[in-house]
Amino acid sequence: MIMNSKTLSDAINGGLSASLTAFVTQPLQVIRTSMIVIYKEGKVSRMRDIYSKILKDEGMKGFYRGLVPSLLKTTIGSAIYFACLERCKDFFHNKHIEDKLKNRNKRFKQNFVNFTSAAIARIVQTILINPIYVVKTRYEVVGFKSYNSIIDAFIKIKRDEGYGAYFHGLRQTLVKDVPSSAVFYLLYEFFKRTYTHYFDINNLQFLASLSSLTTNIILIFLTNPFDVLRARLQFQHFSQNAHHKYKGIVSGIYHLAVEEGVRGLCVGVIPRFIKKAISSIIVWTSYETLKLKSQKQRDLFMQNNKKSDFSLKD
Repeated sequence: MIMNSKTLSDAINGGLSASLTAFVTQPLQVIRTSMIVIYKEGKVSRMRDIYSKILKDEGMKGFYRGLVPSLLKTTIGSAIYFACLERCKDFFHNKHIEDKLKNRNKRFKQNFVNFTSAAIARIVQTILINPIYVVKTRYEVVGFKSYNSIIDAFIKIKRDEGYGAYFHGLRQTLVKDVPSSAVFYLLYEFFKRTYTHYFDINNLQFLASLSSLTTNIILIFLTNPFDVLRARLQFQHFSQNAHHKYKGIVSGIYHLAVEEGVRGLCVGVIPRFIKKAISSIIVWTSYETLKLKSQKQRDLFMQNNKKSDFSLKD
């Protein structure tokens, strides 16, 4: 059975935990996307300048441009990710994968399962939501008005650019997100164990917040160049900037470094860090809480069923 009650529960928990995040962090995402795409065109690349430009040109509502596709991308994406993550972990457990790694210690086996499960979950999620990601990125650029609605966006992308446009930036996203997601979950579980063991932190919410924040600090600076490429490629059809025409990942990173230097590689990193810090704390704290609650409900349900079966036998 592909979908069972636990998988559905994990998907719902993941979706719910992410929906609030999208609304809270959307202004930061709009600022960041505009910083990346407008960079070197209008010489408006600083966070403060982008903030002022949005406020002047569009008012407060400008900070929530692209909110609907962002909600769809975040909610659906998180539901897919967490459902696949837990499903993969259960699969490895049921197939006794850890037992088959006979010559490895227990910690390595746990890390292997966490790393592999997170990588598979991110691959599935990234491929399925990339079309929404493309629409979301374009909506978030300050002054962009080419689409009347999300449906209109999908129609025009197919008509003007072909089906391939739905997957612009997919390779860059996979290269960035799959390894970083796998490493994130591995480090997230590592820091949970570390904070519990060495600092005696047992509060689930605080533990999830601290572990996710620590992990994000490490990964954000390592993956930002790939995110710059991804955003620019997804907006490339409308860009008038010749510097933003990239042929591949390696050449793209090279041109970023040569043409724009450290500033180009790190453009948008501050709003990304703030957004990631907020969203990661909300998502992982909410998910861990909802997951624990769901597990308790399933355990209680199983106990009641056993009692009922026992009574019937009597």
